[in-house]
Amino acid sequence: AYDWAEAFTAIDLVLLPTLDDVLLTQFGAVARANGDELAWHLSSLLAADARRRERWSAALAAFAIDQRPGNMDVLRKWIDRWSVRAD
Repeated sequence: AYDWAEAFTAIDLVLLPTLDDVLLTQFGAVARANGDELAWHLSSLLAADARRRERWSAALAAFAIDQRPGNMDVLRKWIDRWSVRAD
């Protein structure tokens, strides 16, 4: 995507939440279950940072929709397009 808003939607609203779940949350759970406390702790800290980014991204999307309600349709179209690829 060459459009900044579409790239933001694809990366911050679709792709990164999926990757964060797999690479941080799931990895941390497996690490802890296998006694790797250091990997669990590091992934927990990275997951906390990812949650901060998710809050920021959600706030930006909400602001865009508040400013122009038609942005909801545009964001939905891009989310639908990129969700298939992320999954």
